Amino acid sequence: LTEHLLFFVEEVINLSDKIDHHPKLEISAKNVHVVLTTHETGDISSLDLKLAKFCDELFEDVYYIEEFEWVFS
Repeated sequence: LTEHLLFFVEEVINLSDKIDHHPKLEISAKNVHVVLTTHETGDISSLDLKLAKFCDELFEDVYYIEEFEWVFS
């Protein structure tokens, strides 16, 4: 489980670096919480939606992470 969780996090970080838009990642033994927001606008931007879509698609490949929760703030 841990190696799959780390793979997921690394892929999110790789895309985040590529588009220069970084989510807050809260990682525990079996959970990843991805918090997306654009601080400049205080709202959700197209980059947040792009990351959310990427994470959803990636999650389908790493489906055995037990909990995945989106928090838009």
